[in-house]
Amino acid sequence: MQVLIRADGAGAMGTGHVMRMIALADGVQSEGGRVHLASASLDETLEQRLAARDISISRHGVEPGSKEDAEWVAREAAALEADWVAADGYAFDATYQETLREQGVRLLLVDDYGHCRRYCADAVLNQNLSADESLYRDRDEHTRLLLGPKYALIRSEFLRQRPSDIEVARKARRLLVTMGGADPDDATGTIVAALERLEDPELRVRVIVGRADSPAANHIARLADRRFEALPAGNRMAEWMSWADLAIAAGGTTTAELCFMEVPALLVVLAENQRGVAAGLQKEGVSEVLGWHHELVHDQVARRVADLAASPDRRREMIERGRQRVDGRGATRIIAAMAEAS
Repeated sequence: MQVLIRADGAGAMGTGHVMRMIALADGVQSEGGRVHLASASLDETLEQRLAARDISISRHGVEPGSKEDAEWVAREAAALEADWVAADGYAFDATYQETLREQGVRLLLVDDYGHCRRYCADAVLNQNLSADESLYRDRDEHTRLLLGPKYALIRSEFLRQRPSDIEVARKARRLLVTMGGADPDDATGTIVAALERLEDPELRVRVIVGRADSPAANHIARLADRRFEALPAGNRMAEWMSWADLAIAAGGTTTAELCFMEVPALLVVLAENQRGVAAGLQKEGVSEVLGWHHELVHDQVARRVADLAASPDRRREMIERGRQRVDGRGATRIIAAMAEAS
């Protein structure tokens, strides 16, 4: 199978859409297929990751979701003789989908919260616990729905790193903080300021800062508190999750990886598209929600972290519920559905 991915990852948009598609690419390549990425904006770190996976890249400065974008992608798909285009982003509306299908393109659209007025792609993927058919009532008859965490896309490094038998610490002292590939409002800094209030001398906090010059990185560099360590965003996330007893994370694509890696998490909502994801995880007892990033109160965050860190039974239950929902075979199921429709 040859798949053309259409996704962007740079600046305030973050890296989540591309990172999720890398997991699909891993699955396609593991079955002998080939993958190409078409992008309107892509940061250097992502380019390096894609190159390391032998994923070729086409770039064009189009307005994401525009008619020009759709026509460019259709031409790329034809030139590559792609079996499918997989589009991950919130700009790919019904008109975009129609334009591609009119050009004979088979389209998998990745969605998180039913943001389009209508769906006419060949398949719509929503990997979140909050996914429900009611979000896609206005869809064409041919549009197949792939809904829920059994389709969660997990990259190969996590598949290799997942612990076979995890031991739940009596008290969680290894805490990972990650707000994803973009954190324009410095929610990370708010979390670090809250965690400074915890008095546990054995606490160790690893903070993914994204950029070395970010406000959160500068904040940690000024601290005399050796409990905190700033780490750059990179390809060691599976290793860092394996280290952690507990995480504070944004309510985006990282949540599926935390479930798979059996790390209980407190979630921060950074954007509207994360609200339903976080609420669904809390409803199912997989994670707990701290709230919207701009509403966080330092003392309350510190109290919630200390409470969960001291509650091994709650963390064990969260781990088990996450394990039941994300098994790492999402890409295999998606590719099977694509092959069936080809």
